[in-house]
Amino acid sequence: MYSSFDQVQDYDGYWDAGVSEVDLRFWDDAHRAVHHDFLDHHLPARPGRMVDVGCGLGHFVAAARARRPDWDTSGYELSAPAVAWAPAEPGLAGFVHEGRLEDSGLEPGSVDVVTMWDGSEHLSRPQPPPG
Repeated sequence: MYSSFDQVQDYDGYWDAGVSEVDLRFWDDAHRAVHHDFLDHHLPARPGRMVDVGCGLGHFVAAARARRPDWDTSGYELSAPAVAWAPAEPGLAGFVHEGRLEDSGLEPGSVDVVTMWDGSEHLSRPQPPPG
């Protein structure tokens, strides 16, 4: 992925007023079909480790853990209120982490699949991966 778009990476304010029922319905309803399609038809059959970058409220993480429990799935999110909300939701306690993937401590090569749903618009000048 490459873009020359330049913006300040500002995540302050995401869900600072709390997670509303409207947020929950919108983000879940808007993505459920594509999440399920990916999990049912595009994720390899063999078990592995998957990380969702910019997981927001964790809807994809919850869907993956429910539909593909053979996969070790977790997510990383920069919004502290979103991460604080997640532990109360079924299937998310301990699987949605605050912070950047680069700071996660995950060993290189330890993840089989990385997803990023609705995240590229938050990247300032994304560059292709090295190598």
